Amino acid sequence: MSLGVYFSQLMGCSLPELKSGSLAINTGDTFSYLSGMDNLLEDGEYFFWNGERKVYAGRMPYYGAPYFIWRLFFSPAAAKDV
Repeated sequence: MSLGVYFSQLMGCSLPELKSGSLAINTGDTFSYLSGMDNLLEDGEYFFWNGERKVYAGRMPYYGAPYFIWRLFFSPAAAKDV
């Protein structure tokens, strides 16, 4: 656990733009899994924005299900860390 925290802190130092919480890092296609859940909570629609349009058939919702549950109670950054 402490080694994981150490490495996440190192990543945050070298690439601060990827940091999304104390432990969480946004890389690759993270947005396609988690932004759909945020949109579902905020707009009532499950989609992610790919820069040009809404994508409704992107990722299966169950990948973001744990994030969705934590997001009901916490901010996006805190929900990503949990």
